[in-house]
Amino acid sequence: MNTLQHIKASLFLLIGALTLVACGGTPGVASPPPVVAAQTPVGTVTTPIYGRSTGEVRTPITVLLVLSHAPRLDEPAHVTLVITSTLDAPGTSAEILLPQGAVATEGSLTWKGDLKAQEPQQLQATIQFVQEGNWTLAGKALRAADGRNVWGDMAVIYLHVTRAAGEVGFPTEPNTPHTGGQAPPALTVTTP
Repeated sequence: MNTLQHIKASLFLLIGALTLVACGGTPGVASPPPVVAAQTPVGTVTTPIYGRSTGEVRTPITVLLVLSHAPRLDEPAHVTLVITSTLDAPGTSAEILLPQGAVATEGSLTWKGDLKAQEPQQLQATIQFVQEGNWTLAGKALRAADGRNVWGDMAVIYLHVTRAAGEVGFPTEPNTPHTGGQAPPALTVTTP
């Protein structure tokens, strides 16, 4: 495993450990279609992209991240984060997390308030990718349930953005140099 793969694997595990939640399905809300790779060459009709969490742990709060399409470099796209709870969730905070290669041009990326049971709240923004590359767009919602527990959920969408096209997911070959078959240094884990 090269260093880049090792970093990606570590980030994936960290995100999974931090979210500890899964959307699964929200009562009364239709499930979106599966994520399908989409490109956006000039003049092409676009398809919305859905990001949902996929873990096994469930809390009353769930999120759905929707991107209007996979945008090219400097092309506007609309992102929506839908936050729902099966129980009243006062003091909930939600956020759309943009990668460093993207900026919001209008709308709101954060919300804080009292989430009512079965009354979805939405955050909406128009974004634009200003750098080419592989980017992760995320949306999350959290609420402290008591001193030790948190309700929450997180969803992500992975994008490859270039001047020519936007694609869902990352290309199979990295654009950065690899280790040339050299194994990365082993990680040492010590326990007290």
